Amino acid sequence: MDHATRLFIEHGYGATSVEAIAAAAGISKKTYYTRFAGKAEVFEAAVLRYVAQNLRTGQPAQADSEPLEERLVRMACELLE
Repeated sequence: MDHATRLFIEHGYGATSVEAIAAAAGISKKTYYTRFAGKAEVFEAAVLRYVAQNLRTGQPAQADSEPLEERLVRMACELLE
């Protein structure tokens, strides 16, 4: 997750590939795909992990029933507060 987060921050979502994440982590793409279905899934996990580590309110992320876009907007608002 550290490698994926760093790549997303440095290069953005569009320019970060599964291949780059796997290479940075020192794993094969096959190993990557045993844990994540795709880039969107690892991006979501990286964002949620980052927010959980940096959210001042200490509130855990809501259940997965809340759509990702709504969670991200809510968390961004909380971080700005």
